[in-house]
Amino acid sequence: MVRFSRTVSLPALSTTTLLLTGLFSQAYASGFQLGDLYSTTEIGLAGAGGAAYAQDATTDFSNPAGLVNLKNPEFVVAGTLISSDADFSGQACGGAVNAAKGLHACTPVPTSENGGTNSFVPAFHYAMPLSDRVYAGVSVTAPFGLSTYYDDPNLVYQATDSNIQTININPNIAFKFNDQFSLGAGIDIEEMNATLNSHSNLMPNSTLVGSKFGLPVTQIYSDSAVRNYADDWGVGWNAGALYQFSPGSRIGLSYRSAIQHDLSGTSEYEGGTGTRYLNGTPIATGNYPTYKTDVSADVKLPATTTLSFYQELTSQWAVMSSLYYTQWNSIQNLTLKDVAFIDTNSTLLIQPSQSRDVTYPENFKNTWRYALGTEYKVNDALTLRAGGNFDQSPVNNTDRTIRLPDSNRWTAALGAGYRISPNVKIDAAYMHIWFEDNAKIDQPGAGTPQYTSYSVGSSDVSANLYSLQATFDIV
Repeated sequence: MVRFSRTVSLPALSTTTLLLTGLFSQAYASGFQLGDLYSTTEIGLAGAGGAAYAQDATTDFSNPAGLVNLKNPEFVVAGTLISSDADFSGQACGGAVNAAKGLHACTPVPTSENGGTNSFVPAFHYAMPLSDRVYAGVSVTAPFGLSTYYDDPNLVYQATDSNIQTININPNIAFKFNDQFSLGAGIDIEEMNATLNSHSNLMPNSTLVGSKFGLPVTQIYSDSAVRNYADDWGVGWNAGALYQFSPGSRIGLSYRSAIQHDLSGTSEYEGGTGTRYLNGTPIATGNYPTYKTDVSADVKLPATTTLSFYQELTSQWAVMSSLYYTQWNSIQNLTLKDVAFIDTNSTLLIQPSQSRDVTYPENFKNTWRYALGTEYKVNDALTLRAGGNFDQSPVNNTDRTIRLPDSNRWTAALGAGYRISPNVKIDAAYMHIWFEDNAKIDQPGAGTPQYTSYSVGSSDVSANLYSLQATFDIV
């Protein structure tokens, strides 16, 4: 979500909710990627099946070349509940903390706040053979997203509500060259929606001199709400290859391209009052009007490459592994253009509105994810699964914020599948994610007489995933 533009100082940034920094909330995979939430089966394997599992219509998303393993038309519907905790502990403050004292900067105070949320992520897949060699499928998934929420008065100046949703419509076609080798490819038509809220507060101006009596005059302001919304449709592509050494042994390789989003929407600065005091006595009060601007931002969501291996050891037991490479370096500096703002240089009680471009450093790095899993068929109806993975974070210690308290994480998962009838199968999975302890947050937010926002400490993050899936074979 990135394109260079006119840069303003960090103080202005920290008091204006940035659309894009709010997108980066904790998610299942690194950064704000939702990883394997397209499939309950994959969650139970912690992503180890990946591009080589190829046993149901969800392979349309993970590796379209795997569609050649379907014998009948098939419909899959899945849903995953993500419950996350993001406990910030440290010191924080914002623009309003010392306004009553007429000070020009906030004084950090101890704070503890959980920014975790509960989110539900659905997925739908349909696939069918068109002939003995040609297969087709379509998936509707949410590859990026999630949310955070903070309501501590000392943190709301950097983040309150942050929510992102992506909807990816992915039609694919696959061609079977022979019993061993197949290729698949398709396009990704993706919508991104983002809604971000925070608070802003004008700190008192430098002590003014009464024009008539030479007496000190102070201005104090209450909080205003800052709301940003933007959306866009973008287009990308994906491709995959599958080589099957035997019916129980295969290797898969898939690639999903980066997708460019040129977001546009509305920035709104609403609410709040200003009061001018003369020797402690209010002499004038005014309400802010609602300021609105048209905002825009350029975003390039990262490309991902997956290499997976599947091997049956016996007729009941199989093992699998996956290696994922995500090119997060597409996100370096994030710029939100024409944010609704206040003219901080004005000495008026109620400052005039204006817009500003705001740039925020992210400096994401490319990441690897390593996954191992196993599957055991108890009988013709019941299958058990387990898996684990290690996932690197694209976030560095310098640029980590309370909006993205992301760090390296370990994952453990359990799953099961039960075939109710020859044409209907139900899958369930549970996953727990451990993030590295005490992820450093170091955002001192250098202040000005009008603006100060500060959060320095650490975040402890964890998440639990609960997933269900139904598969219907159409014969």
